[in-house]
Amino acid sequence: TEKTVVDRVKLYEEFAKIRACGYSIDDEGVEYGLYCFAVPIYNYTGQVIAAISVSGPIKRVMEHRDRVVEELKQVGAMISRRLGFVAAMKQR
Repeated sequence: TEKTVVDRVKLYEEFAKIRACGYSIDDEGVEYGLYCFAVPIYNYTGQVIAAISVSGPIKRVMEHRDRVVEELKQVGAMISRRLGFVAAMKQR
């Protein structure tokens, strides 16, 4: 879509925002009307090995944005812990 990030500088700026807030968003970058949040999954060495996301119609997802993001972060952290990740080991 027109919202898809294709510029390298803009992409790096997005990466910086993702690191700062702990989650990423897809604001109609794949499909119009679709909004997505994603969080990283870390392994026991602290490396990102996967992600988990929630997608839905933009209006419905945005109505519950704070709750969705918080619960998604909690689930991502739980999966990471089960894979042996210890938050104190993560280096920024």
